[in-house]
Amino acid sequence: MIRVNPSYIGIFLGALLILFAFSLNQAHNQYYEAQSQYKESLKLATQLKSLKQLYSRRFSISTRAYPSVTKKTNGGKTTLTSKEITLQNLNSLMGKILNSTYRIESLQIKKLNDTKASFEMSIK
Repeated sequence: MIRVNPSYIGIFLGALLILFAFSLNQAHNQYYEAQSQYKESLKLATQLKSLKQLYSRRFSISTRAYPSVTKKTNGGKTTLTSKEITLQNLNSLMGKILNSTYRIESLQIKKLNDTKASFEMSIK
């Protein structure tokens, strides 16, 4: 019968223990890396969701205070036009629109004289 030296068995078990500890450490590091990536992805998804809700709002500014402005809605697109509006009313209307979060597709303003202007705006 062949005898195995007990020190060889101890060295083998020690090497096996070191190998298991090393692989466990790598798995631990991969877990924390995946967890941090998940947290970043979750934060990005939350930001994208809030931006989507912010920019998907419908146009809701009332044009009753501006009698010369006509508002036409086709599907999800709103067009505001005025052939003649005072600059003060135009400034007030633009302040309301531009200080909100609407997706403006086109904006054309033409100055008619010192107190009047015409404009056309498309909002989606």
